[in-house]
Amino acid sequence: MGKILKVAWVEYIGFMTSKRVLFMLFAFIFLAEDVVGKMGSIAAEYGYKIGRLEPIILIFSYQIHAMIIPIMFVVMLSNFPSNEKSGYFTMCRINRLSWLFGEVIYAGMVGFTFILFLFAGTAAWIWKDSAFMTEWSPYMSKLYMEFPEVYEWNDRLFIKTETLAQGKPVGVMLHSVGLMMLYLLVLTLLLALFKLLSLKRVGIFLTVSITLIGVALDNFNSVAKWIFPIVQGIYESHFIAYLARTEFPLAYSYIYFGVLIVVLCLINAKLVKRYVITEESGS
Repeated sequence: MGKILKVAWVEYIGFMTSKRVLFMLFAFIFLAEDVVGKMGSIAAEYGYKIGRLEPIILIFSYQIHAMIIPIMFVVMLSNFPSNEKSGYFTMCRINRLSWLFGEVIYAGMVGFTFILFLFAGTAAWIWKDSAFMTEWSPYMSKLYMEFPEVYEWNDRLFIKTETLAQGKPVGVMLHSVGLMMLYLLVLTLLLALFKLLSLKRVGIFLTVSITLIGVALDNFNSVAKWIFPIVQGIYESHFIAYLARTEFPLAYSYIYFGVLIVVLCLINAKLVKRYVITEESGS
C-alpha cells in the first residue's frame, strides 16, 4: 500500500506543478462569471442572502454546467495513466498492478482537488452576499414568489424544485459530490482501459462522447438515459419536477456505479499484466 500511495503522491505533485492545473482555473472562471457572479448580483439587488453551499449545488445540478467538470477532468488526465519520467522510476520498484492502482488513486486526488477548488472558489466569490445555512436560502425559496419575472428570466440561476423538495443543502451537497466523484472514477477507469489497449485517443473520444450524449438525453423522459453514467451522477435527474417523487432511487445509482467500477477494475487488472510499459516524455 505504501508503494501505491507513493505512485499517487508523485503523480499528484507532478500534476499540481504542471500547466494542466490551469484547466481548473479556466473552468472556475467560466462558472463564476456565468453562474455565481450573476447569482450574487441578483441577491444583492433584491436584498436576499445565498447559502454558501448553493452555488456548487447548482453547478452540479444544471446539466450544461455539470458536464464541464468531467470534460475538464478528461482533458487534465488525457495521458492517463502516465508513463512519464516522474512515475517511471517508481514503477521499476513495484509491480504493474500496484502502479495501476496508484495511478487511479492519483486521478481520484485530482478529481477531489478540482471539486474542492470549485467549492472554495464559488463560496469566496459571493462571500459578502451569502451565509452558511442548513436550510435553503431565501434566494432559493422565496425570491421566485415575490419576483416571479426575475425568476423566469434567470431560471438557470436557481436550484430547481425537484432538488429543493428532496433534501437539505448539506445532504444534497454530499450526494452531489459523491455521485460526481463516482462518475469521475468511471471516466478514470475507462481512460486507463483504452490506454492499456493502446487506444488512448479512442478512450478520450468515448469518455467525452458519453458525457455529451448523456446530458442531451437527460432532458427526455427516456429509460435509455439511465444507461449513461453522467445521468446517474446528477442528483437532480433522480427526481420528478414539481413533485416530491423519485424517478430513479439514489441507492440504485450507487449500486450502478459500484458494479461498473468493480467490472472496470477487474478488466484493467487483467489488461495491465500484458501492458508493455515504456517511458514516455513529458508533455
